[in-house]
Amino acid sequence: MIDRLQELKEKAAQLSIEPLKHEDDLPDDAIEKDRELVKDFLPTTKKVIIKLKEMEASNKTIIELKRKQVQEVRGEKEKENSEELSVCVRENQTHQKYIKEFLDNMRLQVADARKNFPDEPECRVLVGIYSALMIRFREVLRQFQESQLEYKNATQDKIKRQIAIVKPEADEEEIRELMEDPDATSKLLNEQIVGTAHAKVRNAVDDIDRKYQDILKLEKGVEEVYQLFLDLGTLISAQGEMLDSILTNMEEARDYIKEGNKRLGNAQKIHKKTRSKMCCILLIVVILLVATLVLVGGVSIGVAA
Repeated sequence: MIDRLQELKEKAAQLSIEPLKHEDDLPDDAIEKDRELVKDFLPTTKKVIIKLKEMEASNKTIIELKRKQVQEVRGEKEKENSEELSVCVRENQTHQKYIKEFLDNMRLQVADARKNFPDEPECRVLVGIYSALMIRFREVLRQFQESQLEYKNATQDKIKRQIAIVKPEADEEEIRELMEDPDATSKLLNEQIVGTAHAKVRNAVDDIDRKYQDILKLEKGVEEVYQLFLDLGTLISAQGEMLDSILTNMEEARDYIKEGNKRLGNAQKIHKKTRSKMCCILLIVVILLVATLVLVGGVSIGVAA
């Protein structure tokens, strides 16, 4: 029981101290069978950590796609980047929904444990890992939001340049208004296309329309992440009092450990002194025994003579 509890504590420490490093080799048999407090908790936690890792990988992919999108001039490659972006955003949205549901269920489990098993070590470990997962989830969501915003801003800059290609005479104010109104942009592009088969204009029309669709997807994704931040902020705030109580218990436990170590040290000193005294007594007994034997031997020789 002690070793398994230590494994849980170490896992909580890893999640708290290094939230962006992946330590997803959780023990499968970390809780005794007769304990229902954290039943099925560790296997699900492992899945959550894997999904967090996948979200982080998708965030990096979105940043890389943004870099490619800025440099890319070929319409086909831009279309491929757009499709890959859609996959990354969709996968992250699926992962964040799964993780949010898990954390909601775990919050209820923590509340029940605090009510029914407030003094159990497993309860404290459960709360610690829950809080660590919450913090890490918020960090991954922040990365997701930032990567989407970066891609969106890069896309808007590219739309601005392409509008200038379609309508070179447009000033900054007109370009800004067109960027904020997709319908007006579409109308302008259709007017420019009428009566012309200029490939450059037609390609710009297709590219701008596709980029607007990307922006709409990203705006929706950013809005969902923002709402998650609000929900998680409320949950973390509600855990404040619980964490304070745990910290107090940890401080008390540390004091007990210090006192126990002090007493153990004293006991070791006493034991060492006792051993020294026993050695001295044993040595004296041996000396007396030898002296007695010598004396008896001398007397026996005298009598024989």
